[in-house]
Amino acid sequence: MLNRPLLDRLKSEAWSGSPEALLQLQGIMSENEGNAKLVLEILPIIWAHLPLPIPSFNTTTDSNREHVTKHAANALAALPAAFQCGAFRTKKVTTEIQRNWSRIWSWITFLYDSYLNSSSPTRYTSTHLDQIHLALSAILSASTSFPCLISLCAKTQSFAPLATDIALLMIQNPRFTASEPVLIHSSLVLQNVSKVKHGSSDQLVRRLNQVESQHLADIIVTRIMNARSALQPHSHLIPVKVSLIVLYCCSISSPIFNAWLMNCRSVYWVCHTMKRLLSFETRRLDGALLADCLQLSFTYLMTAFNQYGHTVVLEALRARLLQSMASTSSLFGVDALLDATLMELYTDLLRVIGQYTMYRSVCGVASKALSHVAHKVPSGTKLARIFRGFESTVQERMELRRCYDTLEIGMCANRCSYRTTHIRAKNERITFYRCGGCRAVFYCSKTCQGEDWKQGHKDMCAVTKTRMGRGSNDYLPPCADIRDVMFMDWMIEQHLDDEQLLHTHITRQNEYRNQHPEIRASDLVVSVLDFTGFPFEISVTTMADAKEKCPDTDWDLMLHQAEGETGQMLLVLTVGPCTRGYTNSYTFMMPHKCTCHLRGQNAKVAEARLKHLKSSALAGSRNALQDIETMISENLRIVPDVLPAILHHLPAPLPDFSAMDIPQKTSIIGLAQSALVALGEALIRDHFHTQSVVDEIHRSWPHIWRWIVFLFDSYLNPESDLYASSVPIDDMVDHPVTIHYAISKIIFAFTNSKVTGLPILTKTKGAISLAIENFLISAGELSFVLMDRVMFNPDAFTYSTWALLGLMEAPDDKPLQAIANKLSQKKSGRFAVGIVARLIFASRIQDASGTPRSLKSTLNVMNLLTLYSPAFNISLIHSKSVYWVCTIIRGLTSRLGATVSSDSANVLKSGCDYLLSALDHFGHPVATELLKTGLLKCILKSGRFLDSAFMIESISEDSDETKSTGTLPELYIKLLHKIGSYTVYGSVCGVAVKALSRVKMLEPPPRLAEEFKQFVTEVEGRAKSKAKHDESAIAVCGRIGCPYLDKNFSDRTKGDRVPTFRCTGCEEVYYCSKECQKFDWVERGHRNMCKQRKLSKERNSHHYNGPTLDIRDLLSFNSMIMDYIEDDVAWWLSVALLFKVRCERDPDIQPDEPLVALLNYQEFPHKMDIITVRKAKGMDTGYSWDRVVANWRRRGEFVPILTIAPSPGRPDYAIWTWPLNEMNELDE
Repeated sequence: MLNRPLLDRLKSEAWSGSPEALLQLQGIMSENEGNAKLVLEILPIIWAHLPLPIPSFNTTTDSNREHVTKHAANALAALPAAFQCGAFRTKKVTTEIQRNWSRIWSWITFLYDSYLNSSSPTRYTSTHLDQIHLALSAILSASTSFPCLISLCAKTQSFAPLATDIALLMIQNPRFTASEPVLIHSSLVLQNVSKVKHGSSDQLVRRLNQVESQHLADIIVTRIMNARSALQPHSHLIPVKVSLIVLYCCSISSPIFNAWLMNCRSVYWVCHTMKRLLSFETRRLDGALLADCLQLSFTYLMTAFNQYGHTVVLEALRARLLQSMASTSSLFGVDALLDATLMELYTDLLRVIGQYTMYRSVCGVASKALSHVAHKVPSGTKLARIFRGFESTVQERMELRRCYDTLEIGMCANRCSYRTTHIRAKNERITFYRCGGCRAVFYCSKTCQGEDWKQGHKDMCAVTKTRMGRGSNDYLPPCADIRDVMFMDWMIEQHLDDEQLLHTHITRQNEYRNQHPEIRASDLVVSVLDFTGFPFEISVTTMADAKEKCPDTDWDLMLHQAEGETGQMLLVLTVGPCTRGYTNSYTFMMPHKCTCHLRGQNAKVAEARLKHLKSSALAGSRNALQDIETMISENLRIVPDVLPAILHHLPAPLPDFSAMDIPQKTSIIGLAQSALVALGEALIRDHFHTQSVVDEIHRSWPHIWRWIVFLFDSYLNPESDLYASSVPIDDMVDHPVTIHYAISKIIFAFTNSKVTGLPILTKTKGAISLAIENFLISAGELSFVLMDRVMFNPDAFTYSTWALLGLMEAPDDKPLQAIANKLSQKKSGRFAVGIVARLIFASRIQDASGTPRSLKSTLNVMNLLTLYSPAFNISLIHSKSVYWVCTIIRGLTSRLGATVSSDSANVLKSGCDYLLSALDHFGHPVATELLKTGLLKCILKSGRFLDSAFMIESISEDSDETKSTGTLPELYIKLLHKIGSYTVYGSVCGVAVKALSRVKMLEPPPRLAEEFKQFVTEVEGRAKSKAKHDESAIAVCGRIGCPYLDKNFSDRTKGDRVPTFRCTGCEEVYYCSKECQKFDWVERGHRNMCKQRKLSKERNSHHYNGPTLDIRDLLSFNSMIMDYIEDDVAWWLSVALLFKVRCERDPDIQPDEPLVALLNYQEFPHKMDIITVRKAKGMDTGYSWDRVVANWRRRGEFVPILTIAPSPGRPDYAIWTWPLNEMNELDE
């Protein structure tokens, strides 16, 4: 019910200029839709705020102008409420609007030119700009929505261009998000402006084709991203729908603008928006709005697929498009905004995706996507039938692809390739190389690439590059590479080989002749196999139509070959999927086939460009030198031609930098650095095989070496007088890291050639020292090698490592001696830290780019250097190298599958070699570290690939790298035995028991099952002995005659544990209480002894003398030996047996010659043997064996026992006797 007093009051206030009253009147009109009388009452108020003519504001104040324009904007914003369909049924309302249309349009034009048009000569600023935006977008949206207003707009000059510009301007306004009414109104304008005549669509196309529209494309995609991010289970879908409407309207208008949308990854974000929409429960969202959003998304994807082909299909499949489509079944039947229903769009989209599965790349991605969605499609529905048909066709083509990949048919673009024929016969796989220019064809070798280049690929490459280099206003379709084209060709051949399909072709041709009697029997007809109709369609056409569809085919030759063989020879024209406006046709003659297809046209740098680069390089262009380096990596034959241009920037003698300003120094040094990099690339590629290159290097080597020494001393060697004397280079390309990279690369280029390059380098004075220093810098100076801003692949460290390994193969031992001297210096600690940091860095970025090879080189050189420098070895241990190497092995083991590459297997072997070396040098602390880090779990998890690694090792040959000490299973066994030998010590045994408890659910590899079972048995036995020792409370108090221990001596077997505290000075002696420590510190002189031991450790920090055993470990070991000896039955049986075997095996032993029982715990499991006293004297020379002989002769049952404890370096011997009470006689 209309409130008349309120209405009269609001009208009065609106006449006086109240914006609030006008806004309330707008609401009343919206609530009373169709009330023509109410509209007629309010329209005069609106016209009053839109005076005509428009006042001139040149002579008025800004405040007056602001007042008038604010009221006008409010009036325009109120008009859409009056434009209601019900009101337009009244002729008076229609007449009133038509009579004042010029007033409305004049104010729209004035507000746009005055406040929004950046090219307008008179442009004002306003504090009410948001109101103007809203008013213009609302009035234009209403004007393009009602038929009676559309006729007025069509008669208005320049309406469509102005409306389009305003709508696009509103879309780009960053202050309005997708949820604002401004964007909603602007999307409706773009959607409805095509209904207005006078070239509205052309205006939109021209506007979208402008270069500035690239920013508009980015904003549209950003709005979709923001709307997607804001989605919640109960969200309103209007923002998403509006953003998709804008995207759709702009994309269908201009292919060029659609290309800019593609660059902003619009397809990816549309697919992810669909996925997020369907991730919520459908009942929580508005079903109609959701269907509208999906239809807009599907329609846009169809547009993108038609314009961009397989590249966009690939991106959509990788963005989970099939998963989203499989989740739309509950929405079918909901009619939405567009003409086509959701089911029709769904079917069309699947059909287009299915077409492009003829491409090898799309087929693989589609098959993988299907594996994730097969269970999501409900069975028994029309959707399921469509989807199952799509799935069966894709799986069929995937089987063809697997067969094709096995055969490798036609991969090499050189048709005369011998290797391609060889592969077809032997069914082998080889590596193919992509053309670096067009990036569309592949070759099996550089030779084939060179031959194909001469046979015409050069011209096609140039044409393709010219097309790629055109302006952005030329739309070009995506170019399929040779793998896709060849696979499509081969798949069509398989279809034509099908006898059933051949019978279908003949039947269809006969039916066509019967339907067209005018065709003579001698006239040939052509079968059309159309793969754009998924999965394919068969039809028949005349020869004239076939020539029109495929004009590039030599039809005259076809007719000549088929002449006189009508009924036996069958012509088939196949049409494959391609982008709109371009054909992809194939012509076959059956049963003998010949093909004619459009090969992807390729591009590469022409000879004229090389000449231009050489002249530019000689003129001082660093970019030209870098481009030459790239060309060398692609074409080895240009090395002799470009070598003079490279060496031009390494002049002799060196320039006088003291007379130059900063820019000159920077330019010359930068050019020299780029020249060294390009020269290194040339020599690495050429490998000193070209005689002209070798002669030039021999002639130019002196001044090349001077430049290397100058750059090294100036930027890398802090001990040089030239260091930092030249001006620091600010440009990133001229940073010292690139100089280091250049020197590393050029040194490696010489060491890589054993016959020519290495002798040149080793005969140069100071070259070996510089190469070693360069390597130490690359490993120790993290600021040079771990910078994210400049990271080469391979980097300076990799090149310097390869160079060092090459120096190791020099005929003399000078490099080895120089390395040992360098590592013995104090800087070995910093170098060790750098090596370990390198390992950590390589392990954390491990991927398919060759990191295992980098890890292998680092581990190999680390193993090599540990042999020549004990100080470096100690520094590695202090840098926790054992922990990180074990962590790398653990990470690599967890990532490997059933098969393993040779690089990964070599990384595992090199890591195990280092761990074995560390155990040999550092003993039980390393064993404890390995058990704590999880080495046992790594060994047990290697079962899935151990056989593969063994096969790789059995057929591989060690060439330039350090040789391993065995195969991977053998190394694992050695590690188990070495760690097991140290479990005689209580600390290692306890950690081993915990490690075994963590892997008890894992099965050992078959190759290691017996050894691991033996390891577990021995560790469990030693753990029982340790537990018995712990229960008996054998104390380790360092105070001699400890009263606490004497008092409780008789109670030790009760399991009372005595607390122990370690001296923090020497870290070797333990006490049961603070009182005992104070007594031993003062009365027994431990204070002086502790000070001397601490000073001794500091003096010998760079000289390793072996690990120091803890007193608790010694007592635990002695307790285990005593338990073993006290087992009378086992001891006497074993001793008697060994005595008998020994005497029978060595009859030269005299009856009166004493024998000694040997318990060797360095072996795992421990070995027991009988030796003579003479041999025992040779093993432990510091003991008085004469007293042993005397006791043996006096007591026949007396048995001396010699034990060997596991210890790195010198063996640790101890003397025992049987029976144990005879120990007192030996003063033990």
